[in-house]
Amino acid sequence: MNKGKNAKEQLRVLVRARRGSINKTEIREKSREAQKRIVDADEFDKAEVIGVYKACFGEVETDDIFLTAQSRGKTVLYPRTDRKQRKLDFGVVKDIGSLVPGEYDIPEPARDSEWVSPGEIDLLIMPGVAFDRQGGRLGMGGGYYDRILAKLEKNTVRMGLAYEFQIVDHVPLDEYDERVDCLVTESGILRFTERG
Repeated sequence: MNKGKNAKEQLRVLVRARRGSINKTEIREKSREAQKRIVDADEFDKAEVIGVYKACFGEVETDDIFLTAQSRGKTVLYPRTDRKQRKLDFGVVKDIGSLVPGEYDIPEPARDSEWVSPGEIDLLIMPGVAFDRQGGRLGMGGGYYDRILAKLEKNTVRMGLAYEFQIVDHVPLDEYDERVDCLVTESGILRFTERG
């Protein structure tokens, strides 16, 4: 295992252990604060088509984002993991209850959903294991979001969503790792001027 991969794995273990130690009440409270910051943000207001994830494994919850987007007439997409092709497809979801367990037991759109090209997404809200204050993002290790980020339009806003404790000094990045434009936590929004 090379040095970069080893550093990433150590960071994953550390931050995931931290995330695993917070209780349901904390998750709910911190998630409520973070989601409020997103729905009040200009980036959310301007977006017509929003990609978001269904929280699992202790991630910041997103159901309030979905409900607010729906109430404002926005199109909401959730990712479906295609493990064979190592990619994400985005399907329109009109009811959170319609999500079904998919790869890795992550809730995702049913197969008969309407699928939308990544190029149509105005705002993509994504989880991560760790982020830094330069827009660096460390995912779970499959590279699914990095591949989708490389296909987005230049003006698509790439937004990370995490708890404040997931921000670290430095996320080790490889050449194919993609940065986010902004990072939202329960404490505020960090906006980055360049993707690096």
